[in-house]
Amino acid sequence: MKIAREVASVADLQMRMQGIVLLGAFLHLTPYVKDSNMTDEQVYAGVEKAIRKYFGKRGERVVQDNLTCVKRGYSEMKQVPEEVINT
Repeated sequence: MKIAREVASVADLQMRMQGIVLLGAFLHLTPYVKDSNMTDEQVYAGVEKAIRKYFGKRGERVVQDNLTCVKRGYSEMKQVPEEVINT
């Protein structure tokens, strides 16, 4: 929520951008990227292509805000170690 709140250019987009942040977290915290042997740059390029396809008609600002959310979700989310969860 924090990332979406900080990035969204319009308050109405905050809720939607939470899902975009989670996409970045998913890509980073699951074995998807590792198993596909992709670099971070390749991941970002693929995500940008998809974002431009779905959000490009809404303008460059929306595209960039979504990319920022994905990148921050990807880089800022941390996995909680199992031993912390089980305490």
